Amino acid sequence: GKSSIRRRHRQVFNMASLLPASKRFCSSCLSSRTPIPISRSFTSSARRKGPSHPSIPPYNPHTLTNFRPPNKTGQLPTFHPTSSPALDELLSTFRSNIFLPAQLSSAQRNLVFRKKNHPLLTGEEPATASIGSEVVQMVPLNHLRDEPNTDASIRRVLDLMGEAGGDAWQNLPGFLTGLKSAKRKLKGYQMEKIARRACLAKREGLVKQCCMRVKETGLGLWELGVVRELMWAASRRAQEGNWEGDGLKRGLEFAEGLWLMLQDPLHQYQKPKEKRFVDPLRRPEIVGVMVQLHAARTAVLEEERKKPDTLKKYVKILLAIWNKENLGSPKDWIDANEKLMMWTPVWHGMKTAGQLLDDDTGMRKELGKKLVKDVEPLLLKARKLVLTRPPQEGTRRGAKLYDALSNVSQ
Repeated sequence: GKSSIRRRHRQVFNMASLLPASKRFCSSCLSSRTPIPISRSFTSSARRKGPSHPSIPPYNPHTLTNFRPPNKTGQLPTFHPTSSPALDELLSTFRSNIFLPAQLSSAQRNLVFRKKNHPLLTGEEPATASIGSEVVQMVPLNHLRDEPNTDASIRRVLDLMGEAGGDAWQNLPGFLTGLKSAKRKLKGYQMEKIARRACLAKREGLVKQCCMRVKETGLGLWELGVVRELMWAASRRAQEGNWEGDGLKRGLEFAEGLWLMLQDPLHQYQKPKEKRFVDPLRRPEIVGVMVQLHAARTAVLEEERKKPDTLKKYVKILLAIWNKENLGSPKDWIDANEKLMMWTPVWHGMKTAGQLLDDDTGMRKELGKKLVKDVEPLLLKARKLVLTRPPQEGTRRGAKLYDALSNVSQ
């Protein structure tokens, strides 16, 4: 019974205590329920075999130098100097306090973050780590004191990049790569904010490059807000080119490249059954920009007007996925401004396409019906709501876009 087992254990402990330190068993053996025969022959055979593991040298933090941890990129992002000292300082802080520890091994991170190990890093001989081709010095860090908040830092980085302008935006891919390596996953609204601020600075090409490197940056086109901003940037390129010439060509090439990227499995959400996932390829505001750009191209090219097959393809997709519920109704000033930004390119594209298509397939009639009953009432209501606010209380970019394209369509 239990009493006999406890008695047996006491006998084992008592016998073990009589042995010299070199012949005592480990605590795991003493706590085992299996009786262990303790005899002179057993201990002598164990001594002849020696330890079953290699000898462990004394702990030395400097032996961790040049150790490349497994499953790491092995590369720290490099940031270019900018005209903003505050931006340079913030990026440097992220590099040393966030991105660098993410590349260290667990033993090296213990040296950096555990207070009891900090004296080993502050001695006369510095402790270094080799990451890729770079040798960096390890310094004591504190999780609470030295690690910047991700959300607040993203806003600050975008503000400073917008103020600095120029080449400051070239540091965006490195910043996103570092966040990804540090397992600081971007949330949907953060992705949208990054895309919007960069596109407003006319750096949509840089955002597209980050999306093409989605495995490194974590910025993907499964987030509908990112696709919207990039498509609006493509429409803006054509608009700035007066819907012809090089501007239209650049905008159309940019949009078609995005359309192909959206079909890549890398840019499709990993859990499509979740309610939050919305396939951008089945959203009217995305397909509507393709209709807008191809309608503009058809209007300026004689061969396209004679045989507008590409335009018909996108109009057919738009009509197939059309759902009035997608338009909704503006709830407040902010929502009204967003709806103007979202549906004005669609309205412009549908109106232009309706003027170019013939009546053989019935597409022209169907487009006209959607315009009169669904899109135009929404835009008029949204514009009226936006204009109730003074200009200084918002950018009103949706109202500005609607007014600009209304003048073009007249």
